[in-house]
Amino acid sequence: DNIRIAFGIRNVELKVIPWDIINAMVISSKDKNTVYITEGAIRKLDYHELESVFAHEFTHIKNNDSYHMTLINVVAWTGTLILVIIISGLLSTLSDRRSKNSDKIVAALLLVFFTFLSFLNKKIMDEIQEKFSKYREMLADIGSVLTTKYPDGLVRTLIKIAYMDKENYKNINIPENVKTLLFSFEDNTHPKIWERLLYLNKLAGAPLPNQFEDIKMKNL
Repeated sequence: DNIRIAFGIRNVELKVIPWDIINAMVISSKDKNTVYITEGAIRKLDYHELESVFAHEFTHIKNNDSYHMTLINVVAWTGTLILVIIISGLLSTLSDRRSKNSDKIVAALLLVFFTFLSFLNKKIMDEIQEKFSKYREMLADIGSVLTTKYPDGLVRTLIKIAYMDKENYKNINIPENVKTLLFSFEDNTHPKIWERLLYLNKLAGAPLPNQFEDIKMKNL
């Protein structure tokens, strides 16, 4: 409640997920925000660490991160759809016996160009989505520290997350699609723990922990 009051956000629902891992996430819509936190986080984090986690998630809500990520996804899919329509039209021209040879040559050249453009579009949009997502995570970390005024809470949380035995956690009873979300996509949506610690040190004055070099060396 202290964090919710600090952010001035009222329409928030809290749900606990019965998983023995340290994780939290937020799903936002125009009228409702739901913060999900795992039992593992509640059990393994102390008061200040939990406070930092909630402040991180509430920063996502305040910054409308769900909306911005959805907007980027819509732009990416719209571009892909337009290219698919163009390529389909060109294929139709090539397969139409009534088309002139000159038209087919032009269509073939355009087909090569737009096929290349579709691959390039995917690569560029994937890169933009990844960088934007990681940037929003960094901002949420800064927002957490500025709200709690206690950077050690988030630093200790990140250290615990860094040393989680993820191989063990992959064997717990979690739906396969959720496992993919938590473990496979994590590197594409979140900076490395050592990057987050360094970012907090430079921009928020959070001290680098003794474990920093080990975490960086292992690229956690």
